[in-house]
Amino acid sequence: MESLYQQFSHVLNTYYQPQTKVVVAFSGGVDSRLLLELLRRYREENSLSCHAVYVHHGLSENADIWADKCQVWAKQAGISCSVERVNLDTNSGE
Repeated sequence: MESLYQQFSHVLNTYYQPQTKVVVAFSGGVDSRLLLELLRRYREENSLSCHAVYVHHGLSENADIWADKCQVWAKQAGISCSVERVNLDTNSGE
């Protein structure tokens, strides 16, 4: 994971500017949990403002559980998290 973090850190250092705020879409899946962990670690070394957002689409019967878990994981990482609820028209065919 060290080389992954080094690559991640290099990319952020390339684009980072003072007052930069990173907002990450956080589903709670493996990829977004890894991204949250990389951000947590990066924040230990840099003054970066981060916020995670879980999009509660209501398509899964477990969406409430996932929203709660995401908030817990983000809190453990020291990153604020919000849940954004969206209403989808599942009959639209889009």
